[in-house]
Amino acid sequence: MKKPYHEIVFAYIRMFFGYVGYICAGFGKGQRPKLSDYVNSGELSDIREKCDSKRVAEKALDYVKTDCEENKMMDRLIAELKRKSYKYKDDSAEMESLQTGEFKMETKSIMIVGVGGQGSLLASRIIGNVLLSQGYDVKVSEVHGMSQRGGSVVTYVKYGEKVYSPVVEKGEADIVISFELLETARCLPYLKKDGKMITSLQQIDPMPVITGMAEYPENLVEKLKSAGADVTAVDALALAEQAGTSKASNVVLMGVLSSKTDFPEEVWQKALEQCVPPKFLELNRKAFALGRNA
Repeated sequence: MKKPYHEIVFAYIRMFFGYVGYICAGFGKGQRPKLSDYVNSGELSDIREKCDSKRVAEKALDYVKTDCEENKMMDRLIAELKRKSYKYKDDSAEMESLQTGEFKMETKSIMIVGVGGQGSLLASRIIGNVLLSQGYDVKVSEVHGMSQRGGSVVTYVKYGEKVYSPVVEKGEADIVISFELLETARCLPYLKKDGKMITSLQQIDPMPVITGMAEYPENLVEKLKSAGADVTAVDALALAEQAGTSKASNVVLMGVLSSKTDFPEEVWQKALEQCVPPKFLELNRKAFALGRNA
């Protein structure tokens, strides 16, 4: 806000010349003039009051801005505590750690696996968009694998307060999202002890199976569960075809993932708008909804 200091200066100047005019008029003939005819004594106090009011308003606005910023940071930290299943206690020690910024949000990892051509890149873009919108630092790796030859494809997504590397090591993945059942089994060593696996039931024969040198393993979901994994298995291909195209199975799994997170559905919908071409948006919205409700 612009402070009206110049108005105060001009008021002093006008009062000065008013006094000069009043004195000069007193030397003339006739009735002595009134001082109020030459000097507006109330003008200066009015301007001063106006200036003080603006200064008070500015100070109040600064306090409001500061409170809003602090409240946003506090809300974010409390939300992170809740995500980590901690009980928030309003004691002095915990409040001090929150206010001084000593509390650090844990870095979390997501693995997206499948076979070349199943849409790993789009899935990683959607997830990255959602996480960025929630204020996280996000790192997404490049695709690893022979994606043009139907080989295994792996994409890493890591997020937190500060992420320095996108690479996920064995035993680090909080969530594994798989577009193909055998790829799910291959990534079991990367899953955390309390991690979650979201997998499509689709089976794509690898080259050893195609050539007859090996057989596709049976009952993989049951074997994964017996190994202690928290597995959510859906027929993403069938749901995608129900939505209108088999190519949307990756978005079906994004819908399943959204139901496993604390992020609002509207955040996922906005990510779809930003990552999917407009002409395919409604189809993918349908695929997302089918996965979310699966």
